[in-house]
Amino acid sequence: MTLKTYRGSTMAAALAEVKRDLGGDAVILHTRTFKAGGVLGVGTRPIVEITASTEADSGPAPRRREPPRAPSRAAPRPETKPEPAPLARAAAVKDEFIPVRDWSGVGLTPDPAAEPAMAPRNGAPKPARSPAARVPTTRAAFAPASESGRVAIEDELASIKRLLGHVLHATGRGPVGPSPGAMPDALADLYLRLTDEQVSPELAGRLLDGVRERLPAASLHDPDRAREALADEIAAMVPVAPPGAWRPSGGVCRAIALVGPTGVGKTTTIAKLAAAAKLRHGLRAALITSDTYRIAAVEQLRTYAEIVGLPMRVALTPREMQAARDALRDHDVVFIDTAGRSPRDEGRLRELAEFVRAASPDETHLVLSAASAEPVMMRAAERFGSLGPDRLILSKTDEAEVFGPALNAVTRLGLPLSYLTTGQEVPDDVEAAESRTLARLVLEGRGATALAGAVA
Repeated sequence: MTLKTYRGSTMAAALAEVKRDLGGDAVILHTRTFKAGGVLGVGTRPIVEITASTEADSGPAPRRREPPRAPSRAAPRPETKPEPAPLARAAAVKDEFIPVRDWSGVGLTPDPAAEPAMAPRNGAPKPARSPAARVPTTRAAFAPASESGRVAIEDELASIKRLLGHVLHATGRGPVGPSPGAMPDALADLYLRLTDEQVSPELAGRLLDGVRERLPAASLHDPDRAREALADEIAAMVPVAPPGAWRPSGGVCRAIALVGPTGVGKTTTIAKLAAAAKLRHGLRAALITSDTYRIAAVEQLRTYAEIVGLPMRVALTPREMQAARDALRDHDVVFIDTAGRSPRDEGRLRELAEFVRAASPDETHLVLSAASAEPVMMRAAERFGSLGPDRLILSKTDEAEVFGPALNAVTRLGLPLSYLTTGQEVPDDVEAAESRTLARLVLEGRGATALAGAVA
């Protein structure tokens, strides 16, 4: 037996030297790695040393394995492989080949018929591994298989929501008001509709109590009848002002003033009302404005007046306001635009009150934006209450996301609702309030913002 030693900087380099010198049948007998070179341990480099031979030593041969026995009913025992001699194990190294694993099938159930088990060299059958459990690699989108399935899912979700409301109410963790779980399904759905529109739980409970009184017990389960009764209840709770500006006044000039916070659309609203009075009702209408604080406010109203053909006066002081009223007494109706004021500015509010007293209006309309939050509307109504408003206009209904806050404010204030505005077009986007106007808005949501009532 010829023994030779080969060295290289890596194992691959050393094995290449062995193969080049002794050929592919060389037997690896020993390998070691050490460091060489450098000075005092500095600058050393690793060296791989391989001892190889052209033939194996005739050592003891490995025991011959008996042929496999026929399978019995007893559980098979794991087979113990005899350890081959060192030189034989080394000789087997040269033919070992580890294939690169194919990961493309990971997560899929293998087909036993398509992938036969590999047998070892000595002919002994290798037990096949059990197929791995399938691992899902994608997530399917949730969707009902049919329209009936969708309806069933929606019904189930509504039942769960009602049950949750009942549990919260029973445990005292839910909002104040009736429990949806204690109602017929038709009433429970209406209650959830009201709360989704941000109607206060107290008001929603009062409305549903009214529905119970209106309908017999059997009709409470009919969604259409329950909805119609709820609309009647809302209409009964919303006071509505008669359109006094369009009544014949017997030769007496009526004065209509609009007051309210900044940004609610008073100037645009008063232009709509004045244009409707002249163009639709044939009245002799005129305009007075005291809004000289906002930039271009006078010019904005003057532009509307010139387009429609209305006389207009500007009042810089309460004395000028009274003089303008006297100068326009020969008209049927005079619309008075006032400057917007912050509810927190008490000094400006007192100044505005002097203008209103000098105008002596027959009607004073408080203008509030339907797109505002309920606390904002209530704070404005409280501060402007000193001006003596006797009617309420809801503006910007087209900009509101929900209508429950407006309904809450109207029922709490008690002021009769006179007009609603639904957009920027003059004079079209204004509507005289009707008893069921807010009911339609609350129950139909944004789909009812294009109101179908009588245009002012």
